[in-house]
Amino acid sequence: KQASKQASKQASKQASKQWFNIDLFKLIMVYAVVAIHTHPFENCKDKQTVDFLLFIFDLAVPFYFLACGFLLAMKSKELNEKDTFISIKSHTMKILKMYLVWTAVYLPIAIYHFFDIKETPIKAILLYLRNFIFIGEQYNSFQLWYLLSTIYSLDIILILRIAKKRLALVCTSIVASILSILFSILPNYDGTFHGVALMLQNIIRYSFGNGRLFYGLVFIPIGMIIAGRKISTLMSISMLIGGIVVGCYVENSIINWYSLIIASIGLFCIVINIRVNKNEVYLYMRNLSTIIYLVHMYVWTFFYYFVYGNRTFGIVPFMFTAVISTIIGIIVILVQRKRCEL
Repeated sequence: KQASKQASKQASKQASKQWFNIDLFKLIMVYAVVAIHTHPFENCKDKQTVDFLLFIFDLAVPFYFLACGFLLAMKSKELNEKDTFISIKSHTMKILKMYLVWTAVYLPIAIYHFFDIKETPIKAILLYLRNFIFIGEQYNSFQLWYLLSTIYSLDIILILRIAKKRLALVCTSIVASILSILFSILPNYDGTFHGVALMLQNIIRYSFGNGRLFYGLVFIPIGMIIAGRKISTLMSISMLIGGIVVGCYVENSIINWYSLIIASIGLFCIVINIRVNKNEVYLYMRNLSTIIYLVHMYVWTFFYYFVYGNRTFGIVPFMFTAVISTIIGIIVILVQRKRCEL
């Protein structure tokens, strides 16, 4: 068993180091995540430009999910079913630990928020537990939902044992995409429901709230499928441009959702077709993107609280958050590197 785990770890390490292009774009995409949360174009009056930029920013998290599935599949290519199971389980446990740690890190902000809105202790605890289990975020820790979605998605993949079964991956992604739409539309539906439909609406409204938690189960299987196929650059560019055009100019939530999926696949396939020279700097980029992703909401919260006194969006909060989060990330990496040298 120990030897199997060791083999899985070694395969994982070797495979992950071959995709420096993904590491590079993870760093680029993390600034899109910062932009999603700080709204740098809050005061822009050009709606078309804003819609275009928001759509581009929205490609960031799907990119991370696709990368997760792709890299896990690449690591598993030379492994048997048992070692594949161990590899995915190991990665799931790593994400779970990260989710638990960073949920605890953001606990003080959540507590402050509950006190600020004068919430009763019992209701605050219940809301916190609901958000922890079903939503993946608390007040100003929006980015943690990605971790929870990844955990649930990989758990389902492990339970269904579909990591190397392409048709099952396709079906899982399609079903998850439909569920994400239903879970997003039903809670906000203005019409009148009765009986089972009303009960279902209330269950979703007071638990998941929306279908975002299914996103991982949409994109991670697609990333795994991409790992076994060669998609031309021309096809990838067509998917990216077509998805962006339709997503920006067609005002329909369902069409927009599938346009985002297509555009995300196109972008990811373009990235994996890019070849970059092997360089240690890309490994630091990988770590830097993770640190920025995890800490930037703390940076933004402290900035707007002490500078403006309330939640504030715009280009200044974005720039400050991006720069300070990057500096924190670089410092952490340098400290870690120094410790390794000792």
